[in-house]
Amino acid sequence: MDKLTIYGVKSNRPLNNDLRDEQKNVLKIISSNDVSYQMLLRNPTERVNRIVKNYYLRKPVIDDLNKNGVRVRDVEFAHPHYSGKKTFQKAMPILVKWLKNKDLNYHVKSSIAHVLVENSIAKQYAFDTIIDEYKMVDRTYKDEWDYITDYTVFLGNAFIKWTDDSYAPIIFNLLDEKRFENDAWLLYSLKNLKKPENIARAKSILLDRLKRHPQDYKLLLTIIETLRKLKAVESKETLQQLLSLPEMEVRREVKKTLIEFDKLSAKKI
Repeated sequence: MDKLTIYGVKSNRPLNNDLRDEQKNVLKIISSNDVSYQMLLRNPTERVNRIVKNYYLRKPVIDDLNKNGVRVRDVEFAHPHYSGKKTFQKAMPILVKWLKNKDLNYHVKSSIAHVLVENSIAKQYAFDTIIDEYKMVDRTYKDEWDYITDYTVFLGNAFIKWTDDSYAPIIFNLLDEKRFENDAWLLYSLKNLKKPENIARAKSILLDRLKRHPQDYKLLLTIIETLRKLKAVESKETLQQLLSLPEMEVRREVKKTLIEFDKLSAKKI
């Protein structure tokens, strides 16, 4: 059986010999090197069909980039890791323009958001658009293969990476809305705030959510970790009440946070 060794691991998955030339050509185009191409050739036909169709969904964006001097084979290659910083700077306004397109497929928007959010220099061009997109995104959307969209994840990552005090009023306003009040991405982004008045409001919001003991334990973990990063020692009493919860991961996070707060309190003495 044909084997491929990548990162020292041998793949026993055989080459898919049922692929058409067009499919192989697309896989070659989107591959960053021959090893990644060989890996793609080992995918089952159903997955290759999805990969190829999604490539053609991205094609208008790829063509627009190339037409405007950004020579890339796929959207991801606009990333400065592949294209260089100057080329990426040229690509940013084009990518943001497409991100604003209300009719653009979520898969394509995910590809664009992923490239932009990976690079801090895109913040000044893209964050306002990403915030608008975050307000509108359908988090339950599934494609024709029944895959739920990952667009929300890439948009949410922007808040975690790019939120600062200048965006605090926007984040606070969103958290005041019923549909966003328990949004994990927004709550976790509060860890980036530096101004005392913003930190104080962030702590108040997080403590309020903590006292409600949300049923979603992953959200609870996010709240606890954010309180720890903000050094919210005033939340100790409420945190101690969570030590009786059944989720071991929550109890472990609470204990870790209480230890940190005890160290902080000891330093002040």
